[in-house]
Amino acid sequence: AEKAQAVFAAKGTEIDRLINRFHLATLKTYLGQFQEAQDPELHEAARRLGQGEVLAYLERLRGEAARLQRDFQGALESYGRAREGFLAVKNRDEADLCLLQEIFTECLTGDLEAALRRAGQAKRGGAYEAFFVWVDALLAAGSRRDEAELQEALRPLLKCGQQELVILALLAASELHSRRKETGIAEFFRQKAFEWLEALYRALPEEMQLSFEQREDYRRLAEARLKRLKAAGISREKFLSFAKINKRLSEETDMHSILEQVMDAAMALAGAERGFLLIREEAKAAQLLPGFRVEAARNMKKENLHEEEFKISLSVVEEALRRRVSLLTDDAQADPSFRHAESVVRYELKSILVLPLVGASGCLGALYLDHRFEVGAFSEEKLLFLKAFADQSVLAIEKARTLAELAEAKRRLEHRVEEQAQRLERMEIELKEARKDLKFRYEEIVGQSPKMMKVLGLLDRVTDTRVPVWIHGESGTGKELIARALHFNSDRKSKPFIAENCSAIPDNLLESVLFGHVKGAFTHAERDRMGLFEAADGGTIFLDEIGDMPMPMQAKLLRVLQEGEVRRVGANKSVKVDVRVVSATNKNLPEMVKRGEFREDLFFRLNGLRIVLPPLRERKEDIPLLVQHFLQKIAAESGLEVGGVSEQALGVLANYDWPGNIRELENTLRNAAIFAEGKTITSEMLGFKPELWRSAEAKPPSAAPADEAPPRPLQAEREAILDAMVRAAFHKGAAAKELHITPRHLYNLLEKYRLPKNKWALKKLVEEERS
Repeated sequence: AEKAQAVFAAKGTEIDRLINRFHLATLKTYLGQFQEAQDPELHEAARRLGQGEVLAYLERLRGEAARLQRDFQGALESYGRAREGFLAVKNRDEADLCLLQEIFTECLTGDLEAALRRAGQAKRGGAYEAFFVWVDALLAAGSRRDEAELQEALRPLLKCGQQELVILALLAASELHSRRKETGIAEFFRQKAFEWLEALYRALPEEMQLSFEQREDYRRLAEARLKRLKAAGISREKFLSFAKINKRLSEETDMHSILEQVMDAAMALAGAERGFLLIREEAKAAQLLPGFRVEAARNMKKENLHEEEFKISLSVVEEALRRRVSLLTDDAQADPSFRHAESVVRYELKSILVLPLVGASGCLGALYLDHRFEVGAFSEEKLLFLKAFADQSVLAIEKARTLAELAEAKRRLEHRVEEQAQRLERMEIELKEARKDLKFRYEEIVGQSPKMMKVLGLLDRVTDTRVPVWIHGESGTGKELIARALHFNSDRKSKPFIAENCSAIPDNLLESVLFGHVKGAFTHAERDRMGLFEAADGGTIFLDEIGDMPMPMQAKLLRVLQEGEVRRVGANKSVKVDVRVVSATNKNLPEMVKRGEFREDLFFRLNGLRIVLPPLRERKEDIPLLVQHFLQKIAAESGLEVGGVSEQALGVLANYDWPGNIRELENTLRNAAIFAEGKTITSEMLGFKPELWRSAEAKPPSAAPADEAPPRPLQAEREAILDAMVRAAFHKGAAAKELHITPRHLYNLLEKYRLPKNKWALKKLVEEERS
């Protein structure tokens, strides 16, 4: 942001500089650099420029700075002013965010009535609906049912990208439950808030961590945790044992070994008599708990866990998994929660501890520990220590899973590469087999479809003759490649091959370009110049788009073909030339002859042999070969790594009719290779070209890839982008995630539809369009 400020100072507008200074102040505020974040000139500049919405953002930032320094009254006043500002510019989502910040701040002050009053002002259905659902559950009377509701409402919050708002919501929940004397659930939310803050802290460079420690919320939670650790009276021996266990876990990569070590370490650290470890997996029949398997057990057999003795143990595990909190009872037989459990009395269960293993991807499993003969076997001090161990275990398990997933992805990629290599080898064998009877190899011409084999057969017969050839085909079908094959496989290959597009040369210059001119023949003819026919002497000249040649020029070309000599513009004598003429056009020359638009005698001269090139839609069986050819060409020319094309993407390409033919296919693959960034090109990466799917939509449903829905037409795609931006509160990263595309792809789509990338400008556009 500081570098951008220097750029904007030199080249940007005053509004650019204002917005960038606001972003810089925001970063400094959340980093705890409160003094540096103060910029009195910002408010004045926003007023002077008439930026009411920016003023509202600045006021809310002032509220955030006050809250992070525990000035709750000042925070509430600033949030209120900011909300009024957003409502004045009809920005409901940002006004809702301010209201949420007010509600949570009232919770931090302990004023439940004020929080309820503010919650009553909320209008539902906006971008922050999930947070208001959370507010309803949070402010409900504390009961087990409401606690479960609160846990359920928490899930979507933990997945959103609004980190600071999530932290504030968790702190508010912790404060409210503390005041209700519900210490267990209060500690759960306090721990969650600390985890989020700790994740932010650890992600910062070391020089920024020092200022982050000035944030009151982080400092208070860190100090409280440190006090509990000191109060636990952890011995040096136990600390060294804990460090040794963590070292072993961090060095291990095999999932089974990690889980066995976690089980053994938990038993040792807790001094437990028995225990088992549950790990999440896909739901199957005969599982102990739906969606979980027993990975390890100590002093009990896995197969015995279904018996009556363990019924209460499983119910406690299920409760801990559902609530995602640690559950501890010092004396199960005296605990009123278990007074109706016959198995507790019958099997003399005393101490029970369950630790859910919760990571970034959700609940990974749970550790169950018990002791049948000792009351209070698991003290609060041990619980605190074991929670820290559980956190480390989660990191080790997630690392092992990530490595396993990477290994599986590598295996799948290698398998896919092997399949593609085999497919390519098969295609090469089939190509050789199909072309084995041809006289020439035609390496530059890709294809083995019947229509292309017919074309190559014609080339075989006409290459070594002097017969003029007329190539007819749509634009982009490869007419020049055919002309080059005619030349470079003939006895003229050591002589020049010259290609010219007749439609690209102005009419008054065409004669000079083809036949040359002498000095002084016309204005600016300062020296003699050889024409293309003379330059091609002994070789081949390829005249593309011959149908666009004006009638007077057609007569002069006819004379050259009849006489075998050319006369430069302004010259008195002709020059003999030996040139094979190959012409091409995408127009219907016989029809043009009938309409008097093309000379009949010239047509007969050019049309010694007619070669009709099929459009790509009539030779779709060649698309896999063409795709492979172009990917290799792109890699060689640009240095881009290209990982092949998925079966679904190949299906999308094959379903399209390619009006631009081979040229269009090549350009599409070049763009897709950029989006793929070295990976396999998937159908999602072809989203920049929506017409690929519109062709498939016109066909029966079976013609489209089975596992992928076609994107909507252009206008619908633009609306989908705007809808996603609105739901994500105009955060591009969250919007891209919702659209299942990369942020880079989203930026390209914004460019494509000429949508502003600036957050405020985009919001203003949406408001104007939808007002």
